[in-house]
Amino acid sequence: FLCLATSRSMAATVLSYFWELASLDVDRRVKAASSLIAALNTAQSEFAATSAAGGQPLCPDLEYAVRRLVRGLASPRDGARQGFGAALIELCAALEIVTPELILEQIESTLQLTGAAKGSEERDVLFGRLFACSALVRSHRIAALPAERQSATAARLSALLIAVGGAKAFLQEPAAAVTCELIRTLDPSVVEESVWPTVAPLLPGPLAGWSPHGLMLALALARKLPPARLATLLP
Repeated sequence: FLCLATSRSMAATVLSYFWELASLDVDRRVKAASSLIAALNTAQSEFAATSAAGGQPLCPDLEYAVRRLVRGLASPRDGARQGFGAALIELCAALEIVTPELILEQIESTLQLTGAAKGSEERDVLFGRLFACSALVRSHRIAALPAERQSATAARLSALLIAVGGAKAFLQEPAAAVTCELIRTLDPSVVEESVWPTVAPLLPGPLAGWSPHGLMLALALARKLPPARLATLLP
C-alpha cells in the first residue's frame, strides 16, 4: 500500500525517471539516474528539516525509490538492469541514510525466491539479486562501515551471493566475480571472520578438483587470508 500511495504523490516527472532508467540509450539512462538522485536528495533534505519526519529516517519518496530500484533489477526489460543498477549504486553512494543493511533487507523482501517461482521468473529474481548485490559492493559503502556492522554485512552479502551461484550453474562465475569484488574491499580480518566460512565449502579436496569459479575465489582469498589459513587452501 505504501508503494501505491507514494507513487500517486510523487511528481510525474520523478516517476518518469524510472521508465527512462530502462532505456536502451546509455545517455538517457545516465541522465535519468542523475536526475532521480538529485530529486531524492532534495526530497530527503526537505523531509529531514521538517517535523513531519517524526523519527522516520527516510522520506516516503526515498522509501519508494529504494524498493522500486531493487525490484527493477529483476526486470528483463530493455536496459532495466543496467539503468536500475547504476542508479542504485549512485543512490547508496550519495545518501548515507540509505544503508547497506537497508539494501540487504530490500533484496531479501522484494526479490524473494519462492517454491512457486519457476523458469524465467526464477531466473529474473536470481539475476535481480545478483545485480543488487553487485550494486551494493560497487557503492563502496560496506568497507566504510564500523567493524561490527562491516563484518555482519559482509557475512550476509557473501551468503546471498553464494546462494545465487548455487541456484543455477550459469550464475556460478558471475556470483563468484562479485564475491571477489567484495573480498577486495574488506579488511583481512573481516574476510577471515565473515566471508571465509561461507566460501570454504566451495573449495573442498585437492586443487585439481576445484571449479573455475572456486579457483577465482581462492585467488582473491589468497590476498587476504593469513599464511596459516592460506596453507590449508593453496599448495
